[in-house]
Amino acid sequence: MIIFILVWMLVVIVFIKCLASEAKTSDEKIIEIVCEQILDTPNEDILEPNLDLDGFIDVLEQLYADYFTEEAFKRFIQIRYGDKYHVVANETGKFITIKDITVTQDKQTPQSYHFEAHVEIEDHFNQAIPVKVLGHATLVNHKITQIEFLDKALLRALAQ
Repeated sequence: MIIFILVWMLVVIVFIKCLASEAKTSDEKIIEIVCEQILDTPNEDILEPNLDLDGFIDVLEQLYADYFTEEAFKRFIQIRYGDKYHVVANETGKFITIKDITVTQDKQTPQSYHFEAHVEIEDHFNQAIPVKVLGHATLVNHKITQIEFLDKALLRALAQ
């Protein structure tokens, strides 16, 4: 009987650990998806010239809203992360391709994540410039409440 209880407790502990690691993986995947949609440019739907403001907001909602809290999504649109890189890349005739994204959970604050995206900026002459983009995000209940890209190197490379 004691062995049965010990085995049952072990199964419960393993199950709980699996659930915890699954939640972490889910949050990391959300950050990866959002980074890919933001940094892999251009997206023709975002750059559609005939969109009015409501149509433009609808496109951003389709791409991003499911991953954010309502308040965070409003800030995200105001900061223009959803379209900034697409517009700048399009205006400069360049393309951004993601090579790798690494997401790590902050050990001190489990809701916080740091990410590092390795991208290549390619121009019409097929010259590729590698750029590292760093950032961080905070998630609560599998929704982004805050995201920031440290993007000066990316914007500089796009402007060259």
